[in-house]
Amino acid sequence: MDKFPVPQSKFEYPNEVDTICPEFGKIISQTTHAEGLGLDHLAGIGYRKSIEFLVKDYLIELKSFDRTKTEKKLLGQCIQDIEDSRIQTLAKAATWIGNDETHYTRRHDKNIDDMKRFLHALTLLVSLEKSVIDAKEFTNN
Repeated sequence: MDKFPVPQSKFEYPNEVDTICPEFGKIISQTTHAEGLGLDHLAGIGYRKSIEFLVKDYLIELKSFDRTKTEKKLLGQCIQDIEDSRIQTLAKAATWIGNDETHYTRRHDKNIDDMKRFLHALTLLVSLEKSVIDAKEFTNN
């Protein structure tokens, strides 16, 4: 059987995200692999899942929310709990598009590329916040 190279699709994000949300990298890796194979329906679902994991782990790890309660909440409720309006807006927009990727009928005129753009910006802001927290801990000791 001949083997053909798997087309590559990349989603780059800051390393700090993996310290906040260890599953994020695994989900993104599988999602970009599916996307590279042209499995766009599965890729949309995967990006939506990565948003949920990132948002919930952001609240748990950086905002000290209760793990058990946060894990059980709907993603929309978790997004409402985010105080930073920029992070909240990006998470909400990416989630709306992600929901379109999982449902029969689309409600919005945005696509997976828009969702990836919003998700990328979300990872940058989460990484920025993690770096600021680390810097504060360093300078306060």
